[in-house]
Amino acid sequence: MQQTILIADIGGTNSRFQIWQRDRFPAGQDDKQDWLCVSDQRYASEAYETFDALLDQVVASANATNFQAVVIGAAGPVKAGQVQFTNLNWFISEATLQKRFLQAQVALLNDFTIAAYALDSLTSKDSQIIYSPLSHQTNDLRLLVGAGTGLGVALLRGYGTELSVVATEAGHIDFAPITKQDSQLQAWLMQSWTHVSFERLVSGDGLVAIYQFLSQQSAFASAHGPSAPTIASLADTGDNIAIEAIRLFWGYYGQFIGNMALCWPAFGGIYIAGGMAPKLVRWMEVPAFLTRLQQKGRMQPIVENCALHLVKALDLGLLGARNYASHQLHDQPTYL
Repeated sequence: MQQTILIADIGGTNSRFQIWQRDRFPAGQDDKQDWLCVSDQRYASEAYETFDALLDQVVASANATNFQAVVIGAAGPVKAGQVQFTNLNWFISEATLQKRFLQAQVALLNDFTIAAYALDSLTSKDSQIIYSPLSHQTNDLRLLVGAGTGLGVALLRGYGTELSVVATEAGHIDFAPITKQDSQLQAWLMQSWTHVSFERLVSGDGLVAIYQFLSQQSAFASAHGPSAPTIASLADTGDNIAIEAIRLFWGYYGQFIGNMALCWPAFGGIYIAGGMAPKLVRWMEVPAFLTRLQQKGRMQPIVENCALHLVKALDLGLLGARNYASHQLHDQPTYL
């Protein structure tokens, strides 16, 4: 019997869909390498008035309707099986998807939650170790953190079909200054926002904000740039402000990750994903990054016991969606 799954990673800019098929494996046999991708399509999200209109095209172009599992990862908070996009007039409902795909097991999850389900499949080529503790305390807790358009955090417990993922909005935790410069930056940002979270600093716009602060711009204005990719390019040319902005970015990233490790002591490993880290890793000063991350006073030993991994794998969301769909066809994974 052939099984077919439809998976998607839906973003405000682009939406990616894949269809995978396999011959049904005997129970208990490893199926990780047996799926075959029969369709891989990328679409500009803003070209479609609704998500349903895009889904109609995906299904029609694939000439497939009989799916055993449908897993959608959406860039936004999923509440009661629904997500409303902020920068698109799109609304996605798990119940509506289930009505459309009556024979399928359907799941609508936050895109960062879906990405967490990819960690079990990462190989040594997909990530690199930034820090390995000398004395390693173990548990089944892991932490996924990722800076990109925003700052995502997912908490993981267990492995395989026992994996549970907790979605969070931890990126919106208040930023806490440590140095005089941090306090000045926070005050500068508060000209634009009454609440300054870590996401205001550890994200694409966050890097832009840091650069504009160092350039003595009167107030933050994303439209006035330079953009995060441009700042990276400027750093390549030796621009001192760009290099300092990236250095501060990594420091704040480390501080935030350390805070998360106190909330969720991930002795199973902390994984740094998202679009920004791989592009900026060449400017990471590891000792300074670790100092800021581990600067937790009496609780420093907790953070020092957490290994750090930089995720280099592309399409983490799609890999996680495929893992989730595969689990659905065997033992249902759990998530909160």
